[in-house]
Amino acid sequence: MKSKAQLVDQDRNKRTSSLMPFRQAAKAFSALDIAMPIGHVKRETLVRDAQWEMTVEGPEEGRSDWFLLVKEDRDTIGWLSREDLDSALMDSVVPVTPIRIAMTVPARTPLVNMVGLFEYSYFFLLLTGNQITHVVTFQDCDRLPMKTCLFALLMELETAMTETLQDTGVSDENLLARLPEARQKKARELCQLKYPKREPRGRELLLCTTIIDKVTMITADHGLAKKLSDVAAGDVGRILKRAERLRNQIAHGDSIFRVTETPVQLHEMVVQLEQVISTLSSPVE
Repeated sequence: MKSKAQLVDQDRNKRTSSLMPFRQAAKAFSALDIAMPIGHVKRETLVRDAQWEMTVEGPEEGRSDWFLLVKEDRDTIGWLSREDLDSALMDSVVPVTPIRIAMTVPARTPLVNMVGLFEYSYFFLLLTGNQITHVVTFQDCDRLPMKTCLFALLMELETAMTETLQDTGVSDENLLARLPEARQKKARELCQLKYPKREPRGRELLLCTTIIDKVTMITADHGLAKKLSDVAAGDVGRILKRAERLRNQIAHGDSIFRVTETPVQLHEMVVQLEQVISTLSSPVE
């Protein structure tokens, strides 16, 4: 017969295995899901004609309004951007920038991998088979598929926080008592709206608190605070406040770039939140 401690660990392991929606979502979506198709022009095309293709005809058919491929016969020999065209003479032949291998990634590259890749380049050309077909930029991270992945990560975080608090054995009422009176009132009011005909049961009261409320409750526990002390040089509060801001931006359909303005910031946030989740999901020593 298993001991109580073994049963607790077994239960935690089962729950921990379910705390992977971000990785699952970020692998289910690929770079192609946020990318834009690229049009092309012939090597001898004039700048004025390429501008028309890029800014008028291409967007009308759903293609990128910033990039074009340049072809000679059937071969793709390079690419050009709107900036290249704006700085060229209208009656000149289009400028061509050679394509480097480092600029290309497979179209099916998981979004979870793209988060880190954008630190090295603001954009990548996507290979579908052996043909370049799309372009993906860091700006495309503000599209719904990436937001869905990030929201899954934030839900994963809240679930890990809730489960961790429940594992302490402290009652919901006593956990709530760790919050300032105004925050306790907010949580009770939300519970009353959700369950107007009865008192909240189990962890329902805990689920009516915000991420920052849970941070307050967790850091008030010496054992949990110690577990998290090494995450991001101990500045977990700052990380989680940014996480809550990101969650609110996504939930309200706003831009994530108000919270994570650069590729480095976005990648850093993903890494740090996964580290917090991993730390919370590990047994207390």
